[in-house]
Amino acid sequence: MDWDQGAVTSLAGGGQPGAPGTGGASTVTSSYDLTRRCVSFLRGFREENTFVYRAQLTSHLRRSHLVLEVELRDLTSYDAELGDMFLSKPAQMLPLLEAAAAQVAKQQQQSLPIQIVLKSAAMESLRLRDVHASQVNRLVKVPGIVISSSKVRAKCMSISVQCKNCGHVKNLPCPSAFQGVAVPRNCDRRAQNDAEGSVGVLQQDCPKDSYVIVPDKCSYVDQQTLKLQESPEVVPTGEMPRHLLLSCDRYLVDKASPGTRVSILGISSVFNAKKQVGAVAIRTPYLRVVGIEINEEGAGRAKVVFTPREEEIFADMARDPNLYEKLSASIAPSIYGDYTVNIKKAIACLLIGGSSSAAGLTASVIKDAKGEFFLEGGAMVLADGGVVCIDEFDKMRESDRVAIHEAMEQQTISIAKAGITTILNSRASVLAAANPVFGRYDDMRSASDNIDLMSTILSRFDLIFIVRDIQDETPLMKRFITYCRQRIAPRLSMDATQALQDFYVQVRDTVRQDEKARAIPITVRQLEALVRISESLAKMHLKIQVTSENVQEAIRLFKVSTMNASQDGGTRGLFGAFHEKAAVVEEAILKMVHVGVRMDTTALYIKLESQGHNPNAIQRAIRGMVQKGSLKQTNQYKYVLRAM
Repeated sequence: MDWDQGAVTSLAGGGQPGAPGTGGASTVTSSYDLTRRCVSFLRGFREENTFVYRAQLTSHLRRSHLVLEVELRDLTSYDAELGDMFLSKPAQMLPLLEAAAAQVAKQQQQSLPIQIVLKSAAMESLRLRDVHASQVNRLVKVPGIVISSSKVRAKCMSISVQCKNCGHVKNLPCPSAFQGVAVPRNCDRRAQNDAEGSVGVLQQDCPKDSYVIVPDKCSYVDQQTLKLQESPEVVPTGEMPRHLLLSCDRYLVDKASPGTRVSILGISSVFNAKKQVGAVAIRTPYLRVVGIEINEEGAGRAKVVFTPREEEIFADMARDPNLYEKLSASIAPSIYGDYTVNIKKAIACLLIGGSSSAAGLTASVIKDAKGEFFLEGGAMVLADGGVVCIDEFDKMRESDRVAIHEAMEQQTISIAKAGITTILNSRASVLAAANPVFGRYDDMRSASDNIDLMSTILSRFDLIFIVRDIQDETPLMKRFITYCRQRIAPRLSMDATQALQDFYVQVRDTVRQDEKARAIPITVRQLEALVRISESLAKMHLKIQVTSENVQEAIRLFKVSTMNASQDGGTRGLFGAFHEKAAVVEEAILKMVHVGVRMDTTALYIKLESQGHNPNAIQRAIRGMVQKGSLKQTNQYKYVLRAM
């Protein structure tokens, strides 16, 4: 087969170059030229000695797989102008590339429609909440989690209508994913006859609303609606995760189920929702999907790339005989006690193991505004490959407990409701907490009497701990504290008095010499605080006199707490050198990042640190500028954008 032979034609204007009805000769010529360049790309692009898209198309046609995956980076490297047009006008360029693919495929066998699926590994991802009106009709890449999916339906791409009076046939394109097309009320045959100069009976007017749809002559494609939600790690603190509708057609349907982490390459579009009929100018956004990348590895985990240095560190950690104890002790280190040791070890196994041990938790079938049923994944589906934490497990309804039996045992969730039958993955570990039956654990009753959970549920947990706050019958610590407070009343020794006086005078002199360096106003109140702390330390050792060692420890505590907090900007209403450092960093950022310019956050940190700025001051300055609106953080906080 000679790939380099054959005429190039364009589908614009009825399939003939220069045909009327396409908006002017310049537009037709432009479409023809763009189609020709797309054909040249599909035929001529190669890596080393392989014609990539020729080989891919041949392989897919042999398997009747009428789809061609195109990497935008290849298109840009072959024809930079063509690549830029795909980014700025994807809705106009994609049909031309599909027409070009059909022409190339025609050389092997009969003409077949080819779907183009775009890929872009190098394209910058955009947070879902950053998809605004400025991106409408542009190509965007948005990561997230699929939380619901509809069943596959037949979508009309071209509606054929026929006049029931004169038989005139007209084809109406229907490109929108969520909207239909308005059928003309008047027959177009009269206007066509007037243009052609025909006479006779054909000039008689047809009645209004004479067009009827001919379903057998309409063209259909498979279409599915998905709902994409922001990943939990990118949702700002205190805000609800946002979601966006996705429209998939043809070979892109059934590519992602609820709970799947994906990166969507799509065309930002809008449609007029029924609930917004009164608001004519308001449109609902959605993405017309042109490419799906599954961001999973193994049991639903997001892809993570490890450096060789990290792998060496992990190997050294694995050789540590005390790794188990160290890892478990690193979990919530502020919570400690003998009874927590085994619980922390169990949680460490739960986090690393990744194996499995009603509605809302599993999955549910919901009805949308149009009356159609959607499959929406619950917490256990969205946490596929992770950990689900369930509190108040004993308060769960009986029906909900039964619903998670399969999820905990088989690692799957079966759905058979409202005509939707499917199986979703739920490869998640479950960490649940429940209260005893009487609100307090009764030692006089057996464990089964205190726990109001069915044996079928309990048997699905690998480990079960009874956590009790056991009352100490010998409150030694409490009695010791009472003894110290009641029996001991220490007094300051001469050495202790002198140490307090020297520290007080030294700090006051520092404040007097440098007013801006004042972290906290040192007054008699702070001096009295030091005296109280020194006396408490002496009481702790049952001493009747406060020694200089007690005073030095009190001064140390005062420095590492109150004074350090104020220097770091942690004390409200106070100011110090740290605030000045942050202000200096803000000025440096304003000089470094101009209005409208975006800069990598890591590179900005490196440049500022190379200038001698404090890392904490840099972080504080960036956070303050974001709050004031002068900076914006984009692409999952990887970049900063100067707004004003």
